[in-house]
Parts: sequence; structure tokens; C-alpha cells
Amino acid sequence: MTTKHGPETDVQIYQLKVTLEGIKPPVWRRLLVPGDDTLGDLHDIIQVAFGWLDYHLHQFIVGDAFYGVPDPDYLDYVDMRDEEHVTLSEILAGEGFRFRYEYDFGDGWMHLIEVEKVLAPEPDQLYPVCIKGRRARPPEDVGGIWGYQNFLEAIRDPEHDEHESYLEWIGGEFDPEAFDLDEVNQALEALAWGELRVQVIHGPQGDELRAMHPIDRGVAVIVPRQPLVDWVNRTVASDEPISLHDLEHDRTAILVPDLESLDAVLEYLEPIKPLLFEIELEGWAVDPGDWPPERTAELFDAWFDIQVHSMVWDVVALPVPGQQQ
Repeated sequence: MTTKHGPETDVQIYQLKVTLEGIKPPVWRRLLVPGDDTLGDLHDIIQVAFGWLDYHLHQFIVGDAFYGVPDPDYLDYVDMRDEEHVTLSEILAGEGFRFRYEYDFGDGWMHLIEVEKVLAPEPDQLYPVCIKGRRARPPEDVGGIWGYQNFLEAIRDPEHDEHESYLEWIGGEFDPEAFDLDEVNQALEALAWGELRVQVIHGPQGDELRAMHPIDRGVAVIVPRQPLVDWVNRTVASDEPISLHDLEHDRTAILVPDLESLDAVLEYLEPIKPLLFEIELEGWAVDPGDWPPERTAELFDAWFDIQVHSMVWDVVALPVPGQQQ
């Protein structure tokens, strides 16, 4: 996935209406997208806004030019330009400009993209955002427009020869009118955090998007040393004494600012070491009378080490937009 960002004062916002062609009543989304996003970014946005799962190839068709992911195998068929090397502001001529996005060359889902408005960014608004839409996109691999029509006929008619098999294939139910704007924007907001990695998880209750994005924080892990183990064995009643090995997977982690160096993080934590000390002791004995009387930073250093990690990713689970859960 690609990096998205909040509004910039010198960046135009394009209001795009993206309509899936060949289906009546129409399936469409109205999106606000920054002009400095690339066509590769727009591919990600359309996939998320419609709930496509990015299983298949895609391309943009802008006049006589084709943009997508270049591949040597394409050279005999089409001059495929790199979608990551062109921004929307470089190709969109203004309001009324139209181009197309094709997804899944087998099913041939063609999306008409129209520039409805060119706007200034709103303060405190995170882009991209969906402001309106209608209806669920067809299931992946349903067989294109004609396959989708047959699919709808079959699931609506209990007497249809393929009624049961289609319902089983789709997971029990499908509502072609389903559209949840909040759900779509939840997925777009996750996309906008930047440098996402997305995996589709297939489960008994339907597909789910697992999105990972880095957060601008580090993590400090409090690692027990032998003096803590000795104190616990003296203080806490237990049938079996614990060992340092027993605590390998029982460690406290705290988020810290993403500072420039390990020394900077340790310096930042130095004043709160007595508090961290008490948090660790409280996990074993809630009565402060059982604690060492002096919980100093120096004693903390004798009882604990601190490991610092700079790369922290957040994992969020999102429903696939338009899919029955």
C-alpha cells in the first residue's frame, strides 16, 4: 500500500464520482482525493472504497494511455506506464474530465471516474474520504456483468437450480443494496495512516481486512533481573518458586516517544523509574508494606533492564466494505 496524508494548503482536492459500469441500478462512490496522490494511490482508494480484495490485475485508461503495474509480459500488447510515477494533478484536466479504471481483466469490471469538482482542502480533514455512495459491489470472481446477473437471479429464487450453491459460495447471504458510509470511511482512514500492509483473512463469518500501519512511537520493555525474582520468592506465597526463565514472557511494555537514540529514550524514562518500579511490584504484591522501602532509580536499575524498540506497528481489523458480516 502507499502513503497517504492529511490536507496540505497548496494541494487541490478532487471530488471524483466512481461508477461501476454495466450494472443497474448503479454501484458508485463519491470520493475526495488529494491531487498529489498517484494513480497507484487511487487504485488503493478505489479497492478500499468498493470493498474489492485486490486479487486481480488492474489498469487505468486515460485517453489513449494505459497506467498500471509495468510487466515485461505486457510489452507485446500495450505500453503500460507506471501508475506510481504520475499524480492526479498531472493528468486530470479539470471538472468534467473522465477516465476509466479496470479491475480483474477476466470479469472486466470497468469503473468510470468523473471529476465533479476541484476543491480547496478543508482544515483538519483527513483525505481520502468517501462522502456518498450506493450499493454493494459484486462478489469477486462472479463472472462479470452477466455472471452477476445470473448470481442475483439465483439467490433471489429458491427454485433456481443454482440457488443453494450460490448461497453457500457467498457465505449464506448477499444484499446488493448494502452500503455503509461509516464502514467505508473507517477503512479509508486506516489507509490514510500511511505505509499500510493489508491482508485479507478468510474466516467462517466472512472475509476481514487486517491492516497494519506504523505509529510514531517506540516501545520500552521492562526486563526483570534476578533481584526481582528473589524478592518475589521471599514475598509471594507459592507452591513452586519462580525462576528468571519463568518471566521471559511476562514483561511490561510501554509506549515512548520516537526519540533519536537509545540514550535519549533512557534519559526520558529516568525520572519515572520509581513509578515504573511501583507498577512492577504492584503486579506481585498490592500492599506497599511488602515493597522495598526505597524505590529509587538506582535500585530499579539493579532489579530491571530496559529494552527499547523503535519500530511499532498497529494492527486493526476492518470489515470488507459492502460485505455481509
